Formats: sequence, C-alpha cells, structure tokens
Amino acid sequence: MEAPLVCPHCPNRPLFEGARGTVKLHGCGVCGGVWIGNELAARLLQQLEPDAVALADQAAGHGMPFPQVSARPACPVCGVDLRRITVHGTRTELDLCDAHGTWFDRDELQSVSHFFEERRRAQVAAAQNFPPPMRYDERDYDAYLEKGKWRLNRDDSNDGIDIGTVLDWLSD
Repeated sequence: MEAPLVCPHCPNRPLFEGARGTVKLHGCGVCGGVWIGNELAARLLQQLEPDAVALADQAAGHGMPFPQVSARPACPVCGVDLRRITVHGTRTELDLCDAHGTWFDRDELQSVSHFFEERRRAQVAAAQNFPPPMRYDERDYDAYLEKGKWRLNRDDSNDGIDIGTVLDWLSD
C-alpha cells in the first residue's frame, strides 16, 4: 500500500486527495495549500483549469487563516527540499520539485491560474489587432525592376538626389 503524501509545510499532516473532471490534486486541511503533479502544472500554463481552481478553493476553505508552516518545505513524494521559484510577472513564489510537482500555498494556485489566463487573453486580443501580413506578388516586383525605379539617378551637379526621381520611385 502506498504511503499517503504529507504536507510540505505542516509536519506529519497527511494531504487529502481531491479529484474533479480530469484534475487530481492533493490538499492540506491545515494550511490550505495544494500539491499538483508536473502534468497538471504544465496544463495550467496552457489553459485555465476551472476544476483545479475549484479544488484549490475547497482546500483553502478548509485551511486555517494563519497556520504555522515549516520554513524548508520538502517534496511530499521524494522528500527532497523543494526549489523556490518566482512566477514571472507576479510576486508569487512557488515551491517546486522538478521530478514530481509544485506546491502552491493557500490561494496561490488560483492567483497564478488567473494571471496566466489574463495573459493568454491579452495575447489573443493583441494578435487579433495585429494587421495582416503584406501581400507580395512576384509579378509586381519584376515589373518594378523592369521600370528601373530601383535605381536612383544622382544629379551630378550637387551630388544629391533629384526629388522628382525619389517621388516617382515612392509612388509605385
């Protein structure tokens, strides 16, 4: 039988398992934090997972407002000290085990999920407002070269460029 996962912050507190839809995570009833595997963490970067947010809300609702937490959290799977990372664009610090998953303190999963969703929406909006690429027709380019407009005729008297030639060149 597999041993239950233990909260990285609350000594000797087993994590409860929650599942909803395609999402499975482990939460702590004392501190309200949640542990998710690397697969779910990668999915959260790609799209909002409402089931994960709902489960994290549930864990946060059962946790104490200000629990005493351990300073050096360890991976609930392998026991190795978790690596602290800051989510770019936020002030949220997460605890990560490269091999197994990520620990989100109370309300961090919700915050990070919503941050990435807002960023995705902004990227989609920016892409929709971006002008379409310019049309290139090889026949137009050949005609342009045949007219010789790619050559600017220099006026030898003042070593400048004739403005009429420039305007003619730009008008095509």
